[in-house]
Amino acid sequence: MVELPARTLRRCLAFADLLLDVQDFRGIDGVMLGGLAALLQSDLVIYHQIDRRVGGEVSVGWPRETYRAEHLTGYADVMMGHPIVTYALAGPLSPEPVSTSDWLSRRQWRASPLYQDCYRHLGLDDQIAVPSVDRGTTFDGISLGRAGRNYCDEERDVLSVVMPHVRAALRRAEAAPGEIPALRVAPTLEATQVGGGRSADQFAGEGGLTAREAEVLSLVARGLTDQQAAHRLGLSVRTVGKHLEHVYAKLGVTDRQAAVHAARSSGPGGH
Repeated sequence: MVELPARTLRRCLAFADLLLDVQDFRGIDGVMLGGLAALLQSDLVIYHQIDRRVGGEVSVGWPRETYRAEHLTGYADVMMGHPIVTYALAGPLSPEPVSTSDWLSRRQWRASPLYQDCYRHLGLDDQIAVPSVDRGTTFDGISLGRAGRNYCDEERDVLSVVMPHVRAALRRAEAAPGEIPALRVAPTLEATQVGGGRSADQFAGEGGLTAREAEVLSLVARGLTDQQAAHRLGLSVRTVGKHLEHVYAKLGVTDRQAAVHAARSSGPGGH
């Protein structure tokens, strides 16, 4: 790790202070992602939620006028050509940042189908990524991209320094009400939402739920239907329904909303 200049450390501290304003997912957009863009002089910053089992990805990109569905129509077909995606799906992840330029030269990157079909429209010549939480089957992460020049060692260190604060802000957001628009970019491309509930690892263990029951409940808490949850988890709709029946019985409720409310209330900060 290189020694960061005092002025860079001051910028990191200012960004960490800024993240204290992130109390739910509504603070992810401009505060967190926009702040990271300014800190690391990036053209695009993305928060990713990725499911290794089905190659699923839901993302929030900043600025939104750049990260648009029309730029990502072919992403699901070529995403496995992204070296960072290949590395991340193999897991487990190192907490250290990795970049596209760790694997590919600029010429190789620009010749790739991924660049030609998607990243050319996004205007990204290099991308750097770091996980925020790795649950094994699913993980969340942050990536930053820009045109013109690669990320350097000092910028990697800046990202490493601020990531504990980013992770803390994401934990607060994940546990709080409040949803924001997102894009499901794989395996299908469609508008969706993120936020508004807690993750599977936070639900697990509450009310005696199994890990799979907690996963199902976390997706329900995000507003997914049984069919959508089944698709995300690689299960049948009938199996998802059975898991929900077990959740209801264990939590002593009779419907989805009551189950989500009961699990949230029983967790940290609940009443």
